[in-house]
Amino acid sequence: MGVGSKDHVVVYDTRGIFSSCRVYWTFKVFGHEKVSILSGGLPDWLAEGYTTASGPMDPVVSGLHFFLPPVSFKKTPAFLRVVCGPLHSQV
Repeated sequence: MGVGSKDHVVVYDTRGIFSSCRVYWTFKVFGHEKVSILSGGLPDWLAEGYTTASGPMDPVVSGLHFFLPPVSFKKTPAFLRVVCGPLHSQV
């Protein structure tokens, strides 16, 4: 992807806000500090008249290295709601 550890990553969904929260959280857990969620996702981006690009890309070596900080997460109901969604979801 060509994302470096100093790059600001903006994640978004094609249906507003859905999976981008999980992608945001994953980047944060693995130590990437500069990450944001595009408010309204791709639908709002396009509605505002902004453009997109598509097609093949040349791979770029980025030097992005993820690490898992030495943090212990308690698997409380509140934590599981944030990570997995409603508590009736299977974990």
